[in-house]
Amino acid sequence: MAGIGLAARVLSIALVCSACGGASEGDDPAPNAGGSTGASGSSNAGGNSSGGGNGGSGDGGAVGGQSSGGTAAEGGSSAAGAAGSGVVEETDPGTVTDLWSEFCIATFTEDYAVLDPFGDPMFTAKAGEEYLLLDYPTPYRSATAAYLTSIGPIDFDIEPNTDNTSFPFTSNCAPDPPLTYFAVFADVTVFAEPELVTEICALQAGDAVLRDEMAASGYAVETIGDESAVYEIFLNAFSAQCGGAQNGYVSVPMIHALGSDRVLVPFASVPAEN
Repeated sequence: MAGIGLAARVLSIALVCSACGGASEGDDPAPNAGGSTGASGSSNAGGNSSGGGNGGSGDGGAVGGQSSGGTAAEGGSSAAGAAGSGVVEETDPGTVTDLWSEFCIATFTEDYAVLDPFGDPMFTAKAGEEYLLLDYPTPYRSATAAYLTSIGPIDFDIEPNTDNTSFPFTSNCAPDPPLTYFAVFADVTVFAEPELVTEICALQAGDAVLRDEMAASGYAVETIGDESAVYEIFLNAFSAQCGGAQNGYVSVPMIHALGSDRVLVPFASVPAEN
């Protein structure tokens, strides 16, 4: 099972805001998307990475600003909430698939209204639905789960119950799981350069490697187009499958999901108990 500061990029440590547009890999031992590592909306305009901490992936964020009918995502725009001509239209329900059944899963015990970082509704997680956990702390702070799409995860925060001793879900894992894996959420080809010329490896959805705490993991935006983006990926333990490379580049299409166009990176850190 899962710092390099360049002048044009924003690399953050651990906690990043959602209106920025990427994901984070910080020194916090557990990835907290959303208000921290990207969950439903936590993202950093350039993505981010750090040498050794856990992180998560953001939901694409709202880098492009407001559109006529929806929120534009990382360099793209959505008109009246509709996908552009070359944008992938998402139809998956967002819940856990068999690929992730051995990782930590949140099964909601009640309907839960998921909000974006601005307090606006994203969707409602229904009682009984299962979502992949990206951060499962002791409930003195929010947990982070993933709304799974065909391109990558959209992270979202889950607040503790009012007693601060539990969450509105049950899980197959105990809080603060001991292991973290770096995982791939869509089939991707990794290239040696941002021009995407030299292929160094191909990774498949569901691939996950035990995270090397001494190596960087995460991503940073390289270029953003109207309907796709190129990201630099800090490969962590995937290096062994990619000819020893420490980083590489992937192209990802824009996706229309949860009412807006987004760029999602198909990598995230995922906790597990074994």
